Amino acid sequence: MANEFVTKSVDALWDNWLNGFKSLQQVQVEAEKKTLEALEVQQQLVEKTVQSLAAVEAQSKQFAEQWQQTVKASSAQLPAQPQFAQWFETVQQITEQTQQFAWKPNSIFADTLTQTQTQWNETVKSALEQQQEKREEVLTKIEELTVQLKDSQKRLLDSIPAVPGV
Repeated sequence: MANEFVTKSVDALWDNWLNGFKSLQQVQVEAEKKTLEALEVQQQLVEKTVQSLAAVEAQSKQFAEQWQQTVKASSAQLPAQPQFAQWFETVQQITEQTQQFAWKPNSIFADTLTQTQTQWNETVKSALEQQQEKREEVLTKIEELTVQLKDSQKRLLDSIPAVPGV
């Protein structure tokens, strides 16, 4: 009877310890999920930023084109003057170059931001996958060790002679 009680006590002790270890691992899994969710939100933020920059650039180009059309339409009502046509062509070239120069840094920023976010996502996901693999390996080893510890402790307790009257 006492032997059965000792066996169950040893099993309960190590099973509870193992369940505590598994609970700790579950906390790590939940932290990984939250990390992935945060990465997703961050990715969406980057995408929206890039879209916003593209929209502002498109509006700016549209405004420049409208301005050029307005100037061209207004100049059509004036008597033909070669200097004005040349001036207008120069203004168009300057406007196009200004647009390119003005939006080049934003384009580079958007590309860099997107690439950096993509690399960061890949790095974090790879690290999480490696962590998951190691966690599974450790759990397997811990489970094996727990079985060995239970058996060793039970054999040790079985080898101790019973105390009479206790």
